[in-house]
Amino acid sequence: MKEMYCSRLKKLFYHPKMFFRDVEKEKGYSGIMFFYVVIAAFALVFKFVLSVVVGIYTLQGAALFTGIVQFFLALVFGIGIAFAVPYIVSGVAHLGVLIFRGKQGYFNTYKPVVYSSSVSQIYAAIVAFAGIIFTLLFFKGAFDIQNIVWNAQSIVYVSLIVSIEVISFIHVLCIQVIGISKYQKMSKLRAFFSSIIIPLILIIIISVILIVYASYFLAI
Repeated sequence: MKEMYCSRLKKLFYHPKMFFRDVEKEKGYSGIMFFYVVIAAFALVFKFVLSVVVGIYTLQGAALFTGIVQFFLALVFGIGIAFAVPYIVSGVAHLGVLIFRGKQGYFNTYKPVVYSSSVSQIYAAIVAFAGIIFTLLFFKGAFDIQNIVWNAQSIVYVSLIVSIEVISFIHVLCIQVIGISKYQKMSKLRAFFSSIIIPLILIIIISVILIVYASYFLAI
């Protein structure tokens, strides 16, 4: 089982065209969902272990106990929400597909979106690992952003984490575009705009709301 997941994830990560060709005949929602959930659970457990390590290093006494409980609750909640994420992100992406006249049905959006989202969980684990290195090297005392020793090295680590996030976004988007283009039978350009149009609209709406609220409170 472990080897199967690792093999499929490796192919998805490095050879998405070949991967999507191999899974083209898959028809069930549950198998795809559980693939994502297993990868997400691995990433969440990995981040939980790292959080505990950071907590042991930066917290003491009751604060350490409270921190571990919070980390554990975040783990449980994260695994629970992982069952809903595939349907939510696929629904958002499918709205974009419909805008650009994709006619192959929701499932053919669900499949590439959920599989590509699995790759994002691997990047999340990488970011968590980079984060713990950053924390262990540059935090002193309590786990507080104000206690970071800001210097050239810490800025390099922050830049590294941001770079990983950007690479993750681009990589996942490329995989998603390849899959949507194949299964929705549309050009990669249309698949690209299908993937970004709804998130872009949401970002603009949220940004406008935040600006309006900020302007209101600053005027008071």
